[in-house]
Amino acid sequence: MPNTSAHQIFKERGMQTIATEQPTGALIPFDFNGVVFRQMFEYAVVEFKTEVGFFSEVFGFNAIAMGPDYALFTTPTSDFHFSIRRADEQHAAGNLQGIKLLFMTADFASAEARIRESGLVDDAAVGKGSPSQRVVSLASPAGLPIEIWEDPFPQREA
Repeated sequence: MPNTSAHQIFKERGMQTIATEQPTGALIPFDFNGVVFRQMFEYAVVEFKTEVGFFSEVFGFNAIAMGPDYALFTTPTSDFHFSIRRADEQHAAGNLQGIKLLFMTADFASAEARIRESGLVDDAAVGKGSPSQRVVSLASPAGLPIEIWEDPFPQREA
């Protein structure tokens, strides 16, 4: 049963934050010095090997932790992290609607070309993300929506 008192407080704090764009609580004192990742997300899938193969083959992400039921991916420069686990009694594979993995790149053409060159992604579609950005949309084998956005203001060296 949800804590209705906490629910009401969160709703009020949400309304206050929306109105003021300021947090209502104190910052949790995270210490990121030397940690493996600062933030990541994780999801569970039934077809674990297929999902791991998708991110390995199409995106070329590095695995920094890998086992028969768990994979933790990042980029060579550790810009972000995410993990996939095999669904089981503790980690149910849920509906991935409403969750989306988004990336932004200063080299949109190369990112789009890499996806197309894999020959394995049939659902990739390029569209307008905004008046100044293109976006390529696709999905992982488990149905996780993925978008790669064009940086509207790429910082290129002359």
